[in-house]
This record gives sequence, structure tokens and C-alpha cells, in this order.
Amino acid sequence: VAASADKRHSAMIPPAQHGTTVPPEAGSEISPPPASKAFARRNGYWFVAIAGFVSLLLTVGVWQWLLSEQRRSVETEFALEADQRAEGIKRQFSSETGIVTALVGYYRGSKTVDRSQFKAFSSIFLTGLSSLDSIQWVPYVPASQRQTWEAEATQETGRPYRVTELGPAGEEKTAATPAHYFPIYFAESSLGDASGILGFDWASDPSARAAMLAARDTGEINAAAHIRLPTEAPDDDPLMAVFAPVYGGNIEAMPVDQRRIHLKGF
Repeated sequence: VAASADKRHSAMIPPAQHGTTVPPEAGSEISPPPASKAFARRNGYWFVAIAGFVSLLLTVGVWQWLLSEQRRSVETEFALEADQRAEGIKRQFSSETGIVTALVGYYRGSKTVDRSQFKAFSSIFLTGLSSLDSIQWVPYVPASQRQTWEAEATQETGRPYRVTELGPAGEEKTAATPAHYFPIYFAESSLGDASGILGFDWASDPSARAAMLAARDTGEINAAAHIRLPTEAPDDDPLMAVFAPVYGGNIEAMPVDQRRIHLKGF
């Protein structure tokens, strides 16, 4: 029996040197070679890395999109608010220049306007609804007539009147001697007594002078920003001055050279 069993075993399981493989037993597991395991593990790592990279790209893309949308929303809100503010300033400026235009009409319709008449007319517009600090009459005064204007104003107001300008440190001082002056002769203020600005020469302020000369030549209202008056403290906000030219004659028929000759003031 033993011999025949050995022969059957030899017939079923040939020797290894014959070049054949031994079939596995039923129910046994086949373990992959070590190289196959490493390849499968590398494939798994690559999949995780690619998935992580794609997720990162999607996250960055979404973040950039959200940031762009937020920036666009802020820019839209800013532009809308800026437009609203600009429109409000435009309406306010139009309202204030309307007051100046009315005063110009009053001067054109009157042969002369004295200090009491100017005060009565200006007080109508200097109400709590207006943003105007003051309304002024600024005559054109040649250098040769300066002393005459100062003497007349001193007599009218009962206090010394002199043509002044601001010094380098913002101090008020006697104006220099240019060819002409544009001093404040009448002034009414919504803030109270305006006598402190009487005599200030607007021509001594470069931006105000440029605005006045442009208004003189065009016959239209012009404005100067960032100006200061003698009564303003150094830390006060700069003001904006609006100048409307007044002529002696029909402005529509005047060329530029005639407007310069017939200018009465602002």
C-alpha cells in the first residue's frame, strides 16, 4: 500500500525539476509578488495626491471668485454712494449759485446799492437752510483809488477800514501795492458779525484771484476752493468761494477787453 501511494503521489505531483508548477490546494489564497504590492500602493498614493491637488485648485478658485465678487460689490456700492454724494453737492452748489445770481440781478437793476440795502437783501438768503457762511460785495479798486475807498468805508462803518491780506503765517497785514485790489466792502454772515473780514483783498489769494479773473473775462460764475479768510483758525476746514462778476453795462454785447474795462466788482 505504501508503495502504490508513493507512486500515485509521484504521478500527481511531478518533481520540481520537470519544469511544471504545483496547482494550489482548494481554498488557499494566492499572495501577490512583492513588486505587485508596491505598484498597487504607488497607484493609491498617486490617486490621493491628484484628488488633493484638484480639491486645492477648486478651493483656491472658489476663494478667488468670492473675493472678486466681494470686491465688485464694494466697488459698486462705493460708485453708487459717490454718485449720490456728487449729485447732492451739485444740487447744493446750484442752489447757492442761484442766490449769488439773484444778488447779481439786484445789482444790475439798481443804480447804487448802499450798505443797509445790501444787508436787507442778503439777510433773506442767509437762513438755516443755506450752507453759505457769508455774502459779500467785492468792488474792483484801482491802486490809485485805494485811500478813497478806505476813507469812505471808515466813515460808513465807524471803524478803521484798510485793505489787508494774509501773511505767510496766516496773520492779517496791510496789503501790498499791486495795480488793483478786490477788497471785501460789504459782508453779511450767517455766523454773526462779519466785520472781521472787511477789507480783506481777495486778489492776494492766488486761487481766488485766478477764479475772479476767469469770471471777469467769461462773464460767468467761477469758484475757488481751499481758501481762507482772516477770521478762520489754522485748523478750520478750508472754504470755497463763488464769484459772480458785475459790470456797468450790457454784458451780452461786451467783448473780453470791454468786460475788463467795465468790471465793477463781484
